[in-house]
Amino acid sequence: MPDALKNGGRAVRRVRKRGAMTLQESLDGNKTYQAPIGRKFELTRTALRFVLVGIYYLAAGLHLTIPDDFVAIMPTWVPAPHAMVIFTGWCELLGATGLLVPKVRKFTGVMLAIYAVCVFPANIHQAVARVPLHGHVLGWGFSAPRLALQPILVWWSLFCAGAVNWPFNNSTKARRVQCS
Repeated sequence: MPDALKNGGRAVRRVRKRGAMTLQESLDGNKTYQAPIGRKFELTRTALRFVLVGIYYLAAGLHLTIPDDFVAIMPTWVPAPHAMVIFTGWCELLGATGLLVPKVRKFTGVMLAIYAVCVFPANIHQAVARVPLHGHVLGWGFSAPRLALQPILVWWSLFCAGAVNWPFNNSTKARRVQCS
């Protein structure tokens, strides 16, 4: 078969475009449709990336300029809390900058997701121990949403970096449809 192509280890008889979808029909009759990531989708990802970059730059600025407020929320088991706050400020600064650089964006997104998991104990400690933040005990009205948003921050970092598309564009994965 001269027109057969190898596609991921499976022979494909024909490849054609139908609108934005790519159709591949295998020799055994299975069809695979694959949709490219759309322009709107990428614009949304880019906009969310810039919002996240702004959030991390703001957080970095706060960690580096008023570290004492953040030292107070550190659990007692964290060694050198002041140095850790400064370190986390630099992590946020470097992470925000890394999201802007395409070559390191995916790696940076994964590292920011790991970072968000690592700082979660400080957020829990601040909520449970009712530690004042910037001189005020904010209570569960502030702490509960903050804790609930932490997993979203993990996802947001991965999504903005292009490490995941879920749940917005599952069509980037090929779908097999039995040929009738």
